[in-house]
Amino acid sequence: MDATKYFRIISSTKGLMHFEMMGFWSDEVVDQIGGAFLSRLKEAITEASSPGKFIVLADFTDLAVLSQKARVVLSQAMAHAKEHGLLKGVEVVPSAITALSIREAAELTGKDDFRVVVKTLEEAESVVEKLKQEL
Repeated sequence: MDATKYFRIISSTKGLMHFEMMGFWSDEVVDQIGGAFLSRLKEAITEASSPGKFIVLADFTDLAVLSQKARVVLSQAMAHAKEHGLLKGVEVVPSAITALSIREAAELTGKDDFRVVVKTLEEAESVVEKLKQEL
């Protein structure tokens, strides 16, 4: 299975990690690429957080609903980010149904107060620029 059809790290620099998730993340998809997704995201988080706080820009524009297994995997990535200095996660989520899946994943981390949800990438970039003042 081609993992690039489901996620990609767009950039990871000091203070900012930008990634994209796409497609329908079924249990089968998670079984095949979930480990690679977590591993790559953890590497990108390490790059962005070294040293100190960082922001995640998560583009979920082309993401369909997440299966329960996919929510758990995304939750693990979110928890890892929180543990490594996440200031805020800025999420581009234009679909209400996708927003519910992502919120459920965030709630699995305990508190979901680390998120800013917007509808467009342009809004996200504006929020990121404001948040950079807090780094």
